Amino acid sequence: VGGLLALLIRAGLFEPGTGPVFPNLLRLLQTNAGVTDAALYLIEGTSLTRTALLGTDEALPENLPLSDTGIAHLAVTRQSLVTCRQVWSTVPAQHSPWLAALPWPVSSGAARYLLLIHRMDGNAVNWRTFSRIQMICRWVAQFMELRQLDGLSEPTAGPLVVTPAIFRRSAADAAAAYREHSLPSTVVAFRLASGT
Repeated sequence: VGGLLALLIRAGLFEPGTGPVFPNLLRLLQTNAGVTDAALYLIEGTSLTRTALLGTDEALPENLPLSDTGIAHLAVTRQSLVTCRQVWSTVPAQHSPWLAALPWPVSSGAARYLLLIHRMDGNAVNWRTFSRIQMICRWVAQFMELRQLDGLSEPTAGPLVVTPAIFRRSAADAAAAYREHSLPSTVVAFRLASGT
């Protein structure tokens, strides 16, 4: 079994008893994307409240004002990944201690959570790795939505049953991940019994 879906399965993110999803996700990003210091924040109006931490809290305190955190503010406004390079080109005088900010992917509405990355392994800071981080977060977010998790609760046990529309969307996402980023995913084929 290979690819991003296999990473999530091997990491046991959705197994009963593994604890909240976000700390496990940060460890997955550490192992597979070279992230060393990062946090996930709950977006509460104009402030950010930390819900999970990887590494030190030196630049990732428990509470941050959104307006004083240029990279986070830009990411939430755009609802997309923003890197320090984009911040420097937008506001050249601003010093950003963070490498990237990514609003938590949601299928509808604005994101409730934000991933803020402070440090990564030196050779991991490139567009391919940021694309990989986005893909991992998108897959985890999709499974969290299917399980109706809020990021702070325990994952539910048992098989995951999805509608045909969700299965088609997941298959399309997996194909796009392979096409755009050469990231393979597991493919499952079903043979229907005759007469069904």
